[in-house]
Amino acid sequence: IGPLRADMSILDKTIRGRFLVADPQIESFIKKHIPELKTRFLRLGFFVHDFVCALEEIEVLEGASLVEELIGREERFLSLVV
Repeated sequence: IGPLRADMSILDKTIRGRFLVADPQIESFIKKHIPELKTRFLRLGFFVHDFVCALEEIEVLEGASLVEELIGREERFLSLVV
């Protein structure tokens, strides 16, 4: 499917997610299946705040992860993101 970035956040029983892809066909495929994903989370007792999918440049997807964006790339002994 090529480069894919999936950012999910869960607080209590509320979930939201964002998918970033470089290929318009993959974007269309994911968007088509988002309702099914929402339904599955609802059946598990979650409140689904938002799920989206968008196109992003391949260079961005192959670059930093979300954690690296949040804390930087400097050398660290211990990094913790909660």
